[in-house]
Amino acid sequence: MRAAVIAPLSLATLLLGSLANATPADVLKCAEVRDDTARLACYDRTVPGLRALPPQAVTVAPPTPAAPPVPPEQRFGAGRLSKEDKPAAMAEDVETITATLKDAYERSPGRWVFTLDNGQVWQQVVTQTLYGVKPGRKVTVEKAILGSYNLRIEGIKALIKVSRAK
Repeated sequence: MRAAVIAPLSLATLLLGSLANATPADVLKCAEVRDDTARLACYDRTVPGLRALPPQAVTVAPPTPAAPPVPPEQRFGAGRLSKEDKPAAMAEDVETITATLKDAYERSPGRWVFTLDNGQVWQQVVTQTLYGVKPGRKVTVEKAILGSYNLRIEGIKALIKVSRAK
């Protein structure tokens, strides 16, 4: 039994060589030792040699370039968009936006989809009959309570509850 312990210890000693020159590779060699006692002895001999080494220079990755700033009007209402549709920066600091209605269509009775000239798409969330919705009119979208949004179209008296779709 004594020979069974001595052989792995001898192997570990041969693998490691001088403790003054211990390297992280020596620790990996210890991991290859199959006998538990011999592996522990190998680690016990190697780690003090590693602690004596000077700390290696830490390589710092270059900073990643920041995403280009997103205009506040593009961040407006984007909090509930899907991840791929969200602008890069999400700090909202705008309460109201004004744009021009580029396109509008009724996707189902009383449910409209509004495309603005700034690229935003808003959809009506509360069924409501609207008359006089035409491209080219001024549109105002404002924050309402509990994270909702109201859309007003120039020339239409109705207050339209909307959510941002894109």
